[in-house]
Amino acid sequence: MQRNTDSNTVYISKADQALRNKAGTGEIPVEKIRLSQKQIDQNNVDFQPIAEIYLERLSQALQNARQNMDAPADRLLGALEKPVMNLKSNGALFGYPLISDIATNMLRFIETRSKVDEDLLDIIQLYLDSQNIIINQKIKGTGGSVGLQIQDELQNACRRYISKLKA
Repeated sequence: MQRNTDSNTVYISKADQALRNKAGTGEIPVEKIRLSQKQIDQNNVDFQPIAEIYLERLSQALQNARQNMDAPADRLLGALEKPVMNLKSNGALFGYPLISDIATNMLRFIETRSKVDEDLLDIIQLYLDSQNIIINQKIKGTGGSVGLQIQDELQNACRRYISKLKA
């Protein structure tokens, strides 16, 4: 796995056709789209137990990274990315777009790293703590001004970390 640590570098990956082969080609009937959207809109599944599984996996990956700092960075970072991807993809679907937004930012941050150090893990811990608070306090939606403040503070922590590395 090659990490993109230079924001000016573009990596092009050839798309896998497996999903297209399974789904086929052509238009999806409008009625099927409406029914699918209705199912999503009427979703009343409690996301908390689902999110807690992903947050626990992230906590375990974080603990493992702290205990195995000499392991290959790609392996440690990959283990951190997986539960974050799950939070990103499921948060908004279950009424927690703030979870998805924070996970998106965390994923972007992790994906641009090529080394693991204590400061990086401390920032990931901040993300984890924030996600836990949102889930435990059932802060649905965008979180309003508090949600924006959480996101701003997490992004500022990332900026300070990156600035420190460049110094």
